[in-house]
Amino acid sequence: SFSMSTRSLQTRDLATENLKILGRSEELSQLLEFYKDPHTKMVTVVGPSGVGKSVVAQQLKESVDGVVCSGKFDVQNRADPYQAFGEAIGSFVAQVLSDKERCGQLGTLLNETIGEEMDILKELVPSISKLLKQPKHEEQQETLDVSESGRKRLSVLQAVKEENEVASSGRGDSKMKKQKAADRSITERAARIQNVLVEFVKLASTEEYPMTMLLDDIQWAGSASLGLIEALLEDDQIEHFFLLATCRDKYLRETNDNSPTDSGSTETEKQFSFSMGDSRSSIEKPYPELIELLNRYSQQSVKLVLQPLSLDSVQEIINILLRMPEENKTRELSKIIHQKTAGNPFFVLQFMNVLVDDNLLTFDAVNFEWSWQE
Repeated sequence: SFSMSTRSLQTRDLATENLKILGRSEELSQLLEFYKDPHTKMVTVVGPSGVGKSVVAQQLKESVDGVVCSGKFDVQNRADPYQAFGEAIGSFVAQVLSDKERCGQLGTLLNETIGEEMDILKELVPSISKLLKQPKHEEQQETLDVSESGRKRLSVLQAVKEENEVASSGRGDSKMKKQKAADRSITERAARIQNVLVEFVKLASTEEYPMTMLLDDIQWAGSASLGLIEALLEDDQIEHFFLLATCRDKYLRETNDNSPTDSGSTETEKQFSFSMGDSRSSIEKPYPELIELLNRYSQQSVKLVLQPLSLDSVQEIINILLRMPEENKTRELSKIIHQKTAGNPFFVLQFMNVLVDDNLLTFDAVNFEWSWQE
């Protein structure tokens, strides 16, 4: 006999990128147009959990020149300054290392332009040392110097991180006073790091070697990271750099907007939250600083809102999964799944697996086809 498990249903076709981007041709075309527009320096792909923000953003890799590097913000590490930027620069370094000529040119520029402040970059992205030409004995000496320095004082990045943690904890009775003092200290230290990172982007992104940086889950970026984004948008000398971010729509609702999210899938998200390992839906609130930043730089930064998939797109996914090219045969099933999942592609895939687990969607080994009760 032949049986199709939940896992095999999912991995047989759902792992393919072509299936994941079904119904997104219009959004992908818009994204590419924004990329080609010299006045657009940043695009934020917006939508609810599971709508396919990251998949759409990642798809841009297929159509652009230069290096596409990526990093992801984490709700658990908001006090860690520039964490996602560090990941992205590390991704950039890993790709550039295969080009020895490019490594040599960039390494020389970094040493000559940033100089001693390179220590900040090395702390944030240790692998960046590979871009710098240094004899082995000098590398060993540098390691000893950094170690000795670390015993005498906190690093700039570590200091900012610890001050962020203190500021967010609000310990003690003089919460407001400590908050203001911490904010001033963080601002001063962050400005130094920010200048180095802006300079790096300026040197690393050129007409011959453009850079696209993908930052996932920008709704969890801390104030230091938002400040860096602002600096990158503000600097007119950065011409061959494109910033692509993803953000959950709930965080970008204006504070006086009490309407439901664009997707209308709040209840659906709750139903499928077990599949996403996500327990944060109840605490998601608008992020005023991020909203203000994107509004202030609306000339250089645009939003690309992903809407729920249409019924036709959901049916196309189902037809591919069940290997049933005849449209009419799966129409009623598609209507049910589209209604239950609000057209959210991730939930469509999860719901299909639930149907298999509950034996509501079964494989007929005799006729070698899937069947279900409508």
